[in-house]
Amino acid sequence: MTDSPGPAPPAIATSLGNLSWRPRTEEDQGLLRALFAASRRAELGLMAGDPDQERAFVDLQLRAREQHRDATRPGADLAIVTLDDVAIGQLDLHRAEGHLEVLEIALVPGLQGHGLGTAVLHGVLAEADEAELPVVLHVEPANPARRLYERLGFVVRSTGGTHLEMERPAPGAATGPRPAPPAAEETEEETATDGVDALPVDLPPLPTYDDLAPHIGVTVACLPDGPDLELVTVEARTRPGRTGPVPYSALLAGPLDRPLEQGMHRLDLPGTGPIELFIVPITPVDGRAVYELIVT
Repeated sequence: MTDSPGPAPPAIATSLGNLSWRPRTEEDQGLLRALFAASRRAELGLMAGDPDQERAFVDLQLRAREQHRDATRPGADLAIVTLDDVAIGQLDLHRAEGHLEVLEIALVPGLQGHGLGTAVLHGVLAEADEAELPVVLHVEPANPARRLYERLGFVVRSTGGTHLEMERPAPGAATGPRPAPPAAEETEEETATDGVDALPVDLPPLPTYDDLAPHIGVTVACLPDGPDLELVTVEARTRPGRTGPVPYSALLAGPLDRPLEQGMHRLDLPGTGPIELFIVPITPVDGRAVYELIVT
């Protein structure tokens, strides 16, 4: 892991807030585990809700993936994507000689489908254009994200293995084939960029503003054996011109002596029942731990 994943871009204005990224730190491990777990929901669903087995699976697979990345893409730049300074995802880049490779863009559940992943990719392309470098990524042939990449100017350069190698040429560069780089040995644990901010389609629907707003003050159980939390506030985050479900942020408070890590937690919410959601610890208030939940 590098100490600085290149210069942070100017804040990218989106309909949900200002998007940017920063260097990854050890404190971001909870977020990385949550992102990886969300990408492997099918396997985790076979473990009958055993938290110890799920944790061991995620730790083993995540470690294997990181070891593979370090072996095949040494010195990769690892960043955390932020929205209004709140960590919401990851961006892994490999600044190789002569090109910039996108290894992964991933966002937390609840922030999918609003163009944030595409905005991150646009930021990467802008950096590459300024440096006059081509951008490379890999995608499964049937992945719907391939259409987005083609619209952004990516073309297929190599069809070996299970993924296509696609390249967006540097500004003014010829678009003919270029020699493919030596193929890295693929493993089951390798995660290429299979789509911008895509998640498995079997995720349960997220609670809406109307689900939670009537239940301020209600106790929320953190399953299977976490502390009880109180739903303190539910605040709409509407923006001009926005249609559809109301985006919102909610605060939950719990005991300081039983803190929860940033990441996915199974919460028994009023109006919806148990569901896994991503929460972020923030500054304690009045002797209680406080957590923020954002749903867009």
